[in-house]
Amino acid sequence: MASTLPRPRCVLLVLCGMAAIATSACNNHYTADPPIDCNHAGVVPEEPLVIAGSRVTFSAVRPPDKDTSYPISPINGTVKWDSPTLVDDEKGDSSEWPRWHATGGTIIGDSVGVTSITWQAPDSDGSATIRFGDDDLPTPVDTESGDTGSRDDAAVSTAASTEVLVRIPEVISVGWLNTHSMFDVDPLAFSEWDDSTMPLHYPQYDVEFPLASPVCMTKNTSATVVERCWVERPVSFNTTLVVMSDNGDVPFGESQATFTAGNEYASSTHNSVTNTPDEIYCSSVEQNWKYRVPSGSNNWIDMNETSVMLYLTLGTPSGSRVTTKRVEWVCQKAAGETLEPNCVDAIFYGMGLMPVLGSTPPVPLWLLLDPSGTHQADCGYLANFFILCCRMLGVSAPMTKGYIYPLTAGLGGRWSLSSNDTEYRLVTDPPPHAGGFSHPHATYNVVEMLLWSGSEGGTNKYEGAVLYNGKYYCVGFDAYAHPSLAMYALVDKTFWVYQTSSTTWYYCINPPDPGPYPEWDW
Repeated sequence: MASTLPRPRCVLLVLCGMAAIATSACNNHYTADPPIDCNHAGVVPEEPLVIAGSRVTFSAVRPPDKDTSYPISPINGTVKWDSPTLVDDEKGDSSEWPRWHATGGTIIGDSVGVTSITWQAPDSDGSATIRFGDDDLPTPVDTESGDTGSRDDAAVSTAASTEVLVRIPEVISVGWLNTHSMFDVDPLAFSEWDDSTMPLHYPQYDVEFPLASPVCMTKNTSATVVERCWVERPVSFNTTLVVMSDNGDVPFGESQATFTAGNEYASSTHNSVTNTPDEIYCSSVEQNWKYRVPSGSNNWIDMNETSVMLYLTLGTPSGSRVTTKRVEWVCQKAAGETLEPNCVDAIFYGMGLMPVLGSTPPVPLWLLLDPSGTHQADCGYLANFFILCCRMLGVSAPMTKGYIYPLTAGLGGRWSLSSNDTEYRLVTDPPPHAGGFSHPHATYNVVEMLLWSGSEGGTNKYEGAVLYNGKYYCVGFDAYAHPSLAMYALVDKTFWVYQTSSTTWYYCINPPDPGPYPEWDW
């Protein structure tokens, strides 16, 4: 009586992925009709991208085995590292692949066969080939139908394979938080020192932005950055990294960044390990990024470097429109200073400006620094500009603009907040006024005013100055401990003048001019 066992039959195979199909024939001890299926497996995921240093698992999936009565068929996985740039201990034995034995792999009846291998990717870029070997073990044949021996499909070592890309992420953007608001130089403005309405780009470092934006912060404060990293195409496995930057000036601590399967970006927020340097700072900060995969090798792996121009100020810049050009200038002048008075002195002596009597000041006053040199200002406006520069550096202490006047007969100087507080005297003798002039003294008034000439040239009424921390700063000259010291340094001669109209002044230079000392050499 003929056996009721099913005869071998042809099966249509569905492969998982783009696995290469082996061309080797099945090895049988009898002639099968129809031919026996060799059960080629596919690799999941196919053509994967994994993060260097991560530990990942690949699966081999085989379609149902329907060509044997009692199929017992293991699948074994192997990995070969193909990159020629790896060191020897990462390659392993060059004569054979490092092997990871499969888990499971027994295929029973019509079930789909699945087996897996877990692989530790190296800590560097490259590529690897994942291969699974597929083998049908010997199984009984239908002897009642005249078959003899046992049936055995030969092992098919190339039944499934796929190339794995291993990549180190690249940091593509770094955004500094809690920074001072600044405006970029407006390319359409008259001068780079002019006001601007162009806010700076954020994030400050971005590979898609042509130039990195500078960062402005208060010295000796904590910093926070948001970092974003990238690989050239979506990753195939969820991978959590620990990222940090160990730059010497502003190091940033560890923070997690997760690449989700199907995504090519990951980001993390980092706090600075230490405060920013406790000094006025104007320098490029290099950030050396690195990461580790705790679930993988857990070794620190270097990523790329990023950089940003960092300006550290005394406090929040104020007083006028805060542009990168202006912040850069004040930070350069006071670079390395830590104390406010020293910063004020550094800016004062670094201004390089001299007062010019009768000049029309520019708007804004920052145009005084334009390299064209076409803008000038007198001592009063230079005092205002000095305050602007200090406020741009974040100086918050009182700075008072005022005026220093000479006293009569070379007796020193006097400080005042008024621009009309010079020395006056009344005419005591009746007109007409003598002294070689034919203008009657009383045609306008009988008041005479004390003026001076000296270091600034021409005729001057006062010296505009800034009172800060007990010193009187006269731009273009020096800082003085007392108004009299300023006058002794600046004044060559004082003299009395009188008016015959609201615009015309005459000198009282010869006797019998009223009052003492019509002219005094200091």
